[in-house]
Amino acid sequence: NYANDSIDIEMLTNNPILNLVEQRGIHIFTAGEEWTAGENTLTPDNISLACNTRNGSLGLSPIIMNGVVFFIEKNGESLLGYVYNYEQASFVTDDYSIYGNLIKKPVAIDAEINSNRDKGNFVYIVLEDGVMLTGCVMLSQNIFSISQFVTDGIIKDVCCLKNGTYLLV
Repeated sequence: NYANDSIDIEMLTNNPILNLVEQRGIHIFTAGEEWTAGENTLTPDNISLACNTRNGSLGLSPIIMNGVVFFIEKNGESLLGYVYNYEQASFVTDDYSIYGNLIKKPVAIDAEINSNRDKGNFVYIVLEDGVMLTGCVMLSQNIFSISQFVTDGIIKDVCCLKNGTYLLV
């Protein structure tokens, strides 16, 4: 094997892989667990996988904000933050949906990341019924507030780009 060869490894799971995210290693989100391939050099000869939590992902693309990987849990009613915990020496999940029990059947998620410390970041979650949830996130100040955004139309999707946030209504 050479260091730049492809990596072929079996995971001890029967759940399909839904998403891969690079953040302090490679995070593997399946329908039943969250795995991590360590942040050390990843080569065919040097790779190890660890199953850290067993929540499962709905399959919507996770978002990274302030070093935390946010994803929708498989039940479609919880927004979880996947982050490294030094006390436990592993990745853990924190439930952010407890701040507002509003998440029901999400179909899209995106985030507006702001470098301005006064503005905060925003998470947008589009629900199947056409309502969008807007969450203001300032983790450094323990702020996570979520509210409903309703229009006369039905919101189908959200996309955050460098120059603005766009809705498909």
